Amino acid sequence: MHSIQTAIDLYSPKNDLQGLAVAYFYKGQLYNKLHKYDDAIFCFEKCLGNNESFKNLTVSGDCHNGLALAFAQKNSSKRHTTLAIKHWFLTIALP
Repeated sequence: MHSIQTAIDLYSPKNDLQGLAVAYFYKGQLYNKLHKYDDAIFCFEKCLGNNESFKNLTVSGDCHNGLALAFAQKNSSKRHTTLAIKHWFLTIALP
């Protein structure tokens, strides 16, 4: 966790949105594994926000998948279904 936060601290002042997106993705993954779903959701949403400028479909798909898993664990089935569908469409869009 410390190395991920260090990456976020380094990328933030440089406004490196791609680096921030990836760092927040991995932080979200870690929180999902620790069953800290609210923290995971926050990180995945930050990942998607940073991804907006360069629109990497792989990062976007992975973030939507992580969000879907977090919402599924929180028993938010409507939100989970919406995110799972977005992940599915993004997966199809990738070559």
